[in-house]
Amino acid sequence: MDQGLVLLEEIRALPTPLEESIKWRNPYFDYNGAVVKWYVAKAWLNVYFYKGYLLEDSEGLFEQTDDLRIRTVKITQARPLDRVSFAALLDAAVQLNTPGG
Repeated sequence: MDQGLVLLEEIRALPTPLEESIKWRNPYFDYNGAVVKWYVAKAWLNVYFYKGYLLEDSEGLFEQTDDLRIRTVKITQARPLDRVSFAALLDAAVQLNTPGG
């Protein structure tokens, strides 16, 4: 299955619905502020977690970016999406933007 479709399935499966849009020519997902966006290249797909520095990444999915607050998950053919770990990161990212969360 196309990794972009897998990402979209995971995002749409969240108990808290995210607002979907296109910003800077890329899929962007918001809930009381930016949660994630992704960037598609020929050989990989990067998912940017805007508050990634606040998330626990016990499975080691994140790569650091030049912006110390943002973390990315790089998905390639050799390293496909770990759906369970990714879903946990997504849920935690949404909780960061939940009032009182």
